Amino acid sequence: MTAHRAEQARRWRSRAYDRGINVIAPAQPAADTTSTEPRTYVARTVEEVHALRPVWAKLEVENLDAEIDHFLTVVRHGANVSRPHVVRIERPDRRDILIVARLEEGPFETRIGYRMVSRPRMRMLRVSFGGVIGAETEADRRLALEELQRPLRDGEADVVILAQLDVEGPLWELACDAGSRLTRDVGQPRNAHWSVAIPSSMDDFLAARSKNTRKSTGYYARRMLRDHPDTRVRLFEDEKELDGLCADMERVAATTYQRKLGAGFAGDPLERALMALGMRRGWYRAWVLYFGNTPVAFWQGFAYGGVYATGCPGFDPEYTKDRVGAYLAVRMIEQLCESADVQSLDWGHGDADYKKNFGDTRLEEAQVLLFAPTFRGVRVRLVRVGAAAATRLAKRVLAGSGRAQRLKRAWRDRLARG
Repeated sequence: MTAHRAEQARRWRSRAYDRGINVIAPAQPAADTTSTEPRTYVARTVEEVHALRPVWAKLEVENLDAEIDHFLTVVRHGANVSRPHVVRIERPDRRDILIVARLEEGPFETRIGYRMVSRPRMRMLRVSFGGVIGAETEADRRLALEELQRPLRDGEADVVILAQLDVEGPLWELACDAGSRLTRDVGQPRNAHWSVAIPSSMDDFLAARSKNTRKSTGYYARRMLRDHPDTRVRLFEDEKELDGLCADMERVAATTYQRKLGAGFAGDPLERALMALGMRRGWYRAWVLYFGNTPVAFWQGFAYGGVYATGCPGFDPEYTKDRVGAYLAVRMIEQLCESADVQSLDWGHGDADYKKNFGDTRLEEAQVLLFAPTFRGVRVRLVRVGAAAATRLAKRVLAGSGRAQRLKRAWRDRLARG
C-alpha cells in the first residue's frame, strides 16, 4: 500500500471510530457476547479484508465478482479504486451478512445513446455483483441497504451503485424504496440478461434449439470451413499461455467497435491480473479462432459455481459474412458440454440475436443509484433522470419507425471506422 493510501485508511478509521462504527481487526472478538443487537464492522484496507477470510468462507458466494481473491485483485489493480469497503454485520445465533463493495474515485458518466452528456468526478461506492451475501430475510436486506447508505450521509461517498439487480429479485423492490425521491435513481434502462442450460452433449444442446437455428448453424459452419480450410480453434486455460493469448486477442479487439467505445478486451493490468488469477484457480477459459495463423475471433470468460459467464467477445469485422463469432460460440459450447463443472452458460447483458437463439432463460436487470443528500448529489441525479427520459423517448420514436436497430448498427459501424 502506498503512503498516500495508508494515510487515507488511517483517516477513515479515525472518522469511523468517531462515529461509533467498528473497523475490523484480525481475530478480534466482539466485546459484548450477550448482546442481541447486530454489530457492524467495516473493512477499509486490504489487510482488514484478509481478516474476514474465515467469515467469507462460511458464506455462499454465488457470483465470482464477490469472491474474496477476485475482489482483492480488482481492488489492487483497478485504475480508479481507492480502497475496499466491506461491511460485516455480525448477529448472535445467525450467520453474518457481508456487503462487498469498493470505493472508486473517477468520472461518473451519463450518456444518451453513445453520446456523453455529463462526466463529473465523484466518489462511487460500487457494490460487487452478488455482493450482498448472507441476507436471508427482508429485514436482513433492509439492514444491508441501511449500511450502504451510511457512507452517503457521513460524506465518504457521493453515490452508491447497485448494478444489474434482478427486477424480480428480493433486493430490487427494497432498493427502489431506499433513500428519498430526490436522491434515488431507478429510472435507467433495463437490460436483458440471457443464459442457457448446458447439457452433457452437443446433440442434446442443439436438439433444444429451433429448427431454423439448427439449420443455419450447420449451413454457415460448412460454408466457412469450405471458404477457409485452414480454420482452427485453440483453447487457452494455462497461465503460461497468457502472453500469447493477450497478443492474439488484442489483434482482434483492435478492429472492433467496442474498442472505439472504450469497451471490450483491453489487456490492461487489471484484466491481465484477473485472467492470471482465473487460470491459476481453474476459472478462466478462452477460445480463439484462427484462419491459418491469423486470429479472427475470440470468446472468453470465467467458470464459477457451475456457471460459465462470458466476457466481452471479439470478432474481426472483415469476416462478418463468415459469422466467425457464431461458429466459435458453437465450438465453445461443444467443449463446455464436456466440462463436468459447467451446468449453465451466462451470455451476459443484451438482446443480441445469438443470445436469443442460444438462450433459454431471460431476466431483466437494472441498476439502482443512491446519491448523497447534498446539492451536488441531487444535481447529478437530475441530469441522469433527464438523460434517461431522452433515451426512452428516442427509443420509442425509433421503434415506431422500425429504424432503431439500423441506426444502432450504423452508429457502431461509424465508430469502428473511427
